[in-house]
Amino acid sequence: MTEVYYKLSLNKERAGVSTTQGPITMKSSLLFEHVINTEEMAATARDAKQSLQELCRKTQDEIGTEAPRLFKELVQRMRHLDSRALQTFYRSAPGTCDKAS
Repeated sequence: MTEVYYKLSLNKERAGVSTTQGPITMKSSLLFEHVINTEEMAATARDAKQSLQELCRKTQDEIGTEAPRLFKELVQRMRHLDSRALQTFYRSAPGTCDKAS
């Protein structure tokens, strides 16, 4: 059996934290600006629907190892939809898994 011993020695003690501030070169808003044209939005909505259909097909009988990846891809695509496209997607989603089989 090997035994290891460590010894710590305090060399210096300071109160507080030392920091440095760099120059602020630009200020911007924290609001997210979602700018996408209607053609891109339609393509993204189609991609999201296809992702949902693939997820339904692959998980119909069992939840396999690829299910988390498919779900992540679906969420990533849905994040690019604006509120109107997301509402349309939500309304059309209930019958999607029935059609995917």
